[in-house]
Formats: sequence, C-alpha cells, structure tokens
Amino acid sequence: MDNSTTYNKVAAYCARAERCPMEVENWLEKHEVPDNEKETIIKQLKQERFISEERFIAAFSADKLRFNYWGPLKIKQELITRNLPENLIERIVPLVMEENNYLNILEQLIIKRIQSLPDTTTETIQRKVIQWAYGKGFSFDDTLKCLHNVVED
Repeated sequence: MDNSTTYNKVAAYCARAERCPMEVENWLEKHEVPDNEKETIIKQLKQERFISEERFIAAFSADKLRFNYWGPLKIKQELITRNLPENLIERIVPLVMEENNYLNILEQLIIKRIQSLPDTTTETIQRKVIQWAYGKGFSFDDTLKCLHNVVED
C-alpha cells in the first residue's frame, strides 16, 4: 500500500467516528504501516482535523454518560488508558458532565436501582446504591447528594 492510499484509508476510518491517536496508531499497526510513516500520517491527520484529542474526549464522555451511564471517574480512567493528556481530561470531562446534567441522570439511575432492590433496611439500600454508583464511576459525594434528593422526594 503506498503512502497516499494508506492516508486516504485511515482518513476515512477517522471520518466515520471520533478517534484518539492511540486508536489510529493501532489501526496503522494492524495494517502494517512502517513506524516512520505512522508519525507523519498521524501528524497530518491532526493538522487536517481528522483527529482532535479535545473533540474525542468530549464525544467519548458524552456517549459514555448517555448510553452506558458511566460517571466521571470511570470516564476519566478510561480516557487515561487511551494515553490522552490528563490536563485535557481534567478540563473537558467536568464541562461535558455539567452540559449533560449528569446529576439528574444519576438521580434517575438511583431511583431505578432502588426499585430493583428487594425490600431491605434503609441502611442496606443506601450501602448497595453507593457501592453500585461507585462501580459506575460516580463519586461518593455526588451519590450521597442524589440519594438524599431521591429519598426526600
């Protein structure tokens, strides 16, 4: 495969969905692109805005919150494993969470979780909900706050 053909194929791959540099690098490895060409291709993709770390972080965060019901802690951890800059993660994820009203989503999830639990003591329900929410990536403080709001209503 020559360089322009490779570039066109990887550009099409990036155009179908948001990609982080690590995903593109994995794609290039899978297609046996030489190391010296990888950097050039990734640099060109960034210049032509086929790859944007900021855009990827925002889209990934919004999708994981809306479709997988992940909290900010789990989202941040996953983004870190994709070798994205932590300063961008720390700046963008909280903005996306606020834009998507993640506390309302958490409250709705807590209501569903409480309804799915068998009748037990309030303390047991609270412990199970906190443990479940933490596993989904929501902080202890946010979970307690939302749990308190749900119990009040």
